[in-house]
Amino acid sequence: MRSLIFQCLEHKAKTSKCKKCTKRAAFGLSFCYYVGFGTASNRQLAESWACKAGKNLEDLEDEKDEVISYDFYPNLKLNELRHQHFSMIMDHTNEYRRPDYDVKVVLETLQREIHDLDEAFESQFMLTTTMRGVLAGVYLGAGHTYDAERIYRQLVDFFERDPDHGPIHSDTLSSQQHFAEILRQGGKLGAAEEIARRCLTNQKQVRNVSDPGIIECKATLGSILFDGERFEEAMELFIETHRDSTSILGPEHPQTLFAMSNLACAYRAQVLLAEAVDLDFAVLEIKRRIFDKEEGAHFSTVTSAANLAFTYSCQKRWDEAEKLEIWVLKERTKSLGELHPATLLARKQLAETYHQQGKDKDAQAVFEVKLG
Repeated sequence: MRSLIFQCLEHKAKTSKCKKCTKRAAFGLSFCYYVGFGTASNRQLAESWACKAGKNLEDLEDEKDEVISYDFYPNLKLNELRHQHFSMIMDHTNEYRRPDYDVKVVLETLQREIHDLDEAFESQFMLTTTMRGVLAGVYLGAGHTYDAERIYRQLVDFFERDPDHGPIHSDTLSSQQHFAEILRQGGKLGAAEEIARRCLTNQKQVRNVSDPGIIECKATLGSILFDGERFEEAMELFIETHRDSTSILGPEHPQTLFAMSNLACAYRAQVLLAEAVDLDFAVLEIKRRIFDKEEGAHFSTVTSAANLAFTYSCQKRWDEAEKLEIWVLKERTKSLGELHPATLLARKQLAETYHQQGKDKDAQAVFEVKLG
């Protein structure tokens, strides 16, 4: 989005026939270069475009002061989505899994923008908190859990210490919940549980027990307990989150679908396979209907297909598992490439299904990947 804003300003500054519009676009473009918004900071280009706008460095400094004085970014649509409890940070990782993105370039771009904005706006950490959260999410999606953990540790520390936030502010609670999830994915279950329980305690001080934030925090805590093989405790939390998210957010809200998938995992662990299949199948059908587009399946849809295939395998329904796993492997390869961990896991699962059916030649062929 930042890059798109920069490109639009550049196009307008270079092509507009309206002198007034050209000057406004030129000054916006100069400010982008001045602070590193949507492009690399460049003082020479900033001064050049400011001059074309009839402005100077003092005007750019005044603009910086104006940005710092903003209490919040007045985007009504984003605020509406937040109130409906759609994530504004972690969901971005799915976008960067698309084949037209190079994750390395995305990471380098985000790092550069954060660095440039930190240089331009000293001591204004709030200006880059969302960008840092996105960077952590992309790191996590790329398997760099250490870097994701480092960033969220900084965010939690900032929000807890900042006098305008504190331990029970909504930004603090959100960052704690995401931090606990990152620690979980990094295998640090003890630390993850401590953060999640503290977050849940703080949530209950300021929110109703049926608040979506509490539901999400319970889901994270349940996942931590599940990974620690504390299945009965996890099951109890997953049942609560499924019930509450369905009644409060609706049966097709992303958080409700997440709760259904969690509960299906718990059912599998307790060998309640019929119940697990029902949930996995329902999630997959909803995602195919509301997430997928003509150009292909959503990353989350493919994950749900893999979950259903695994449950079929647990039931020894090999034919049904095989059909889904072939599709999952095709989609993973297309969107992530041959060597991505998710693609390799899809290969392993399909090969195991072939092996269980006595199709050892097919199982071996799954791993004969032609690269380059």
